[in-house]
Amino acid sequence: MTDSDGDGLTDGLEVSKGYNPASPDSDNDGVNDGYEDYDADGLANLVEASFGTDPWSFDNLDGDGVADWKDDSDGDGLPDAYERNVSGTSPVFAEGPPPLPSPLDKRPTGP
Repeated sequence: MTDSDGDGLTDGLEVSKGYNPASPDSDNDGVNDGYEDYDADGLANLVEASFGTDPWSFDNLDGDGVADWKDDSDGDGLPDAYERNVSGTSPVFAEGPPPLPSPLDKRPTGP
């Protein structure tokens, strides 16, 4: 995936949205395209692109009025986009916290 201007957004994504893949600041406002928040959902474009959500659309996945990067289908407190693209956990099934050791287990020996 090519990013000719080094703004953190792929050329293909920029071209598909009508932005200039050869300019890191397509709208010439002094802010790098990757750091802008085109859909005003509170997440920078380059982070949203890495999560797999559309930086130009506030709620394009399910239309529930919640920003895509905040959706949490399994209620585990981790946004679906984070689970799919960063942690590698399931956005559908809550894994839950790791189990605590049983007080019946042997105590470790050593210092």
